[in-house]
Amino acid sequence: MNELRTPINLAWLAGLFEGEGCVYMRTVHGKKMNRIVLQIAMTDEDVVRRAHAIAGVGFVVEHSRRTKTGKRVWNWRVTNAEHAAGLAMTLFTYLGERRRKRIEQLLEEWKRAPIKHGRQKRCKHGHELVGDNLVIETNHDGSVRKRRCRECTNRRQREYNARLAEQVAA
Repeated sequence: MNELRTPINLAWLAGLFEGEGCVYMRTVHGKKMNRIVLQIAMTDEDVVRRAHAIAGVGFVVEHSRRTKTGKRVWNWRVTNAEHAAGLAMTLFTYLGERRRKRIEQLLEEWKRAPIKHGRQKRCKHGHELVGDNLVIETNHDGSVRKRRCRECTNRRQREYNARLAEQVAA
């Protein structure tokens, strides 16, 4: 249990989120993914890090862009859908009406969306995705990024190595 998750700190986090934060459904190449994201971006690194510490989930990064005056911008993001949904529900009672409606809308969308890879039992070549044949790649926040078939990955690597050997021999 996070000792910083007191009602006062959660109210502070909700107030900060109300003013500086956003909540959205992540998109890739214009397609919505089944992933709710919470984010706060601002120039005060200590405030962003405090928000991260209170929430106990997500990650803090320095944004690649700077403000017009040259200040660094810090982002705290929660990209793991379960963590984001849980935190959104925790902060819900502290938030204003507009944010609550947005969170309700996104949670409904998230619950209705199909889980693409979570239910996938076999790769496209028919190999079972279980045990030693299942490789799970994770993001730096621990969320699942990709599930891969070890047998297909090894086959692709052998084919690549054979092509390289042919190029060297030629």
